[in-house]
Amino acid sequence: MRSEAAGNGPAMMTEPWMGEKPSMRNTIVVLGSSNTDMIVKVGRIPRPGETVIGGVFSQVSGGKGANQAVAAARAGGAVVFVGRVGTDAPGVEALAGYVRDGIDVSCVVRDPAAHTGVALIFVDAGGENSIAVASGANANFSPADVEGARDRIESAAVLLTGIPADTDRGAEAAAETLLARGVGAVILTLGTRGAYVASTEYRGIVPCYPVECVDSTAAGDVFNGVLATSLAEGWSLPEAARFASAAAAVSVTRMGAQPSAPRRDEIEAFLRKRG
Repeated sequence: MRSEAAGNGPAMMTEPWMGEKPSMRNTIVVLGSSNTDMIVKVGRIPRPGETVIGGVFSQVSGGKGANQAVAAARAGGAVVFVGRVGTDAPGVEALAGYVRDGIDVSCVVRDPAAHTGVALIFVDAGGENSIAVASGANANFSPADVEGARDRIESAAVLLTGIPADTDRGAEAAAETLLARGVGAVILTLGTRGAYVASTEYRGIVPCYPVECVDSTAAGDVFNGVLATSLAEGWSLPEAARFASAAAAVSVTRMGAQPSAPRRDEIEAFLRKRG
């Protein structure tokens, strides 16, 4: 297995993010959830039956699918989001936010029968979190919604390998299983250990960038969204994963899900600072 450490690549002038963006961008389609996140920052996450006093409250847009769409758009991708929100005020606010980020929301269904999804999030002093979700309109997402977006979706697939990826060896085994089934490239996020990246030409772990963590919410979503944008622009898999890793590092230094997703120039500035 080959391994390439993030930050030890070629000189800066040859890095793909230092030049002009390609004029032609492939559309990135994200199917997933949209939530309103209600966050309480506490000294420590309460144990069962315990009340912790003194938290700081904030409310922001979230949802794993929406987080990835926003991250991809802020990194420069042309993004279509496919999902469901309610007809309530949080749904209206969520859609307005996606539009501000340049996301195509023509395939988002306004569901009058359900509330917009809600996530209740505790974040402790170390940036770790505990989350409970009331799915709301997300739970009504159906094959008909996918069919309605048929002309915007080139292909989609879901594989469950049945192989744990909680160790480096497990990640390698899971990736090899997917590659053997014809998947062109596999990226498995491993939390603080970085990401395992595999394709027919490359195998390796791209480490994460060490930063002071404020809130780890949506770090994986930011990684996925920025990775999608980079790959759509034709970057190599290791380059794309390294850029996505930098974006995720920036995101954990900020509170909230979508508010934490950095814009492209912020990711580039982070990488310049890290050399």
